[in-house]
Amino acid sequence: MAIMYNGWIWRKYNSLIFIILLTELYTYLCKYYYPDFLYINFLNGVNGQLNLWVDRQLVIQIIESMPHNQNIPSKLRCPRRLPEIHRHIPEHLFLVFNGLLLHEALDRISLSAHRPIPPRIDMLRVKWRAGFERLTYNIDLKSMNHTLLHTPLLNIAKSGYIPATQSDVQISLPCTGRFTGIAPFQVRLDVQREFEGLRKIPPISFIVYKYCLSASQHTRFIIKCECRAQCLQSNTYNHRHPIRKRCIRRCRKRFGLNNPNPKQTK
Repeated sequence: MAIMYNGWIWRKYNSLIFIILLTELYTYLCKYYYPDFLYINFLNGVNGQLNLWVDRQLVIQIIESMPHNQNIPSKLRCPRRLPEIHRHIPEHLFLVFNGLLLHEALDRISLSAHRPIPPRIDMLRVKWRAGFERLTYNIDLKSMNHTLLHTPLLNIAKSGYIPATQSDVQISLPCTGRFTGIAPFQVRLDVQREFEGLRKIPPISFIVYKYCLSASQHTRFIIKCECRAQCLQSNTYNHRHPIRKRCIRRCRKRFGLNNPNPKQTK
């Protein structure tokens, strides 16, 4: 399994690329070297069939919205298509694979204070399935800064049975719009097997950071990105070209966006 990663991609997106490499390697080993081991362990109750992975399109959107300098996460950046990295992202970025928790991937997610979820990403999507096991779950979401972020919302019940087949779980992240800042929130998932004699699945708990904007700054940012996207369709490919600059200025003026307003921070 030879995978080539460009140096600049690794330097810029090292946390996400680490998770990609880890899940690819783990899936490869289990698929080609230890398939019988996984099956035997499942029969003995050591391994479950729970699988939990991150939506691929979400990872692409986050990467394309990251600022160039990750040491300054508050530097806003409109999404830019980066087709050169799409081929490096597999369909499944596992956090739990066949009942095994990938601690390294969770640790990388927890260390995201300097890589918050960009402002234009207001929903997280993961996929899961229980396979042959009958598993119950309990999800707890908690905002750790209610001044910036309301309590995250789920598209499913907070407790119930994990579907046997693939299903989507969506977490909405409603910013308050009062101030601009980086808000942490906690995600905790408890999974239990139907039979108590089987080995328990450890709880999954981690903290994620969301970059929230004040209502006025969010509006300005949306207009800026929409105007940029519209003017990119011009004939020139040079973003410094006077024609494109005039196009962006006219577009912003149509939306009433002229002089920048002072930014509120919290």
